[in-house]
Amino acid sequence: MSETIVYKGEDPKDERNEFISFFKEASIANFFFLEDKYFFKFIETGMIGNIYIYSHFRNDTTGVAVRYDYREGLFANIIKLVNGKIGLYDPQTWFYVEDLLRKKRLDCNVARGRCYNNSNFDTDYISSSMNEYANILKKYGDAVLKGDFSIFESERT
Repeated sequence: MSETIVYKGEDPKDERNEFISFFKEASIANFFFLEDKYFFKFIETGMIGNIYIYSHFRNDTTGVAVRYDYREGLFANIIKLVNGKIGLYDPQTWFYVEDLLRKKRLDCNVARGRCYNNSNFDTDYISSSMNEYANILKKYGDAVLKGDFSIFESERT
């Protein structure tokens, strides 16, 4: 099995630095409330290949991942930490923000992800989508951001 190489902006000549820098700044700006209200810490922003960028935040019980894939769009996940860490994607511990929204608002039928199929890095799209996700978490995420994942139990059993 090959190892996944994550680029974190170490090479000043690498053209991906602009993307990583923007994504990190936008993530921190939109999700600052996590640090302020829920004691989250920004962990890292990285890029896998040239198509997948992520930012991770974490407190003692919960992680939040904001992910952008050129092929699929922007996604945000709420993550139940395993041994205090954000693990690899696992449907038992990673939950989409849209899943939370559907649980809280039964009249809401939204698809997962902010779909966008474009090979260009659209900063307006990313900023507005991050803002939407942050607002959903602010409005509906209090319990889960404090580590209470019981809202998802019926979905996963």
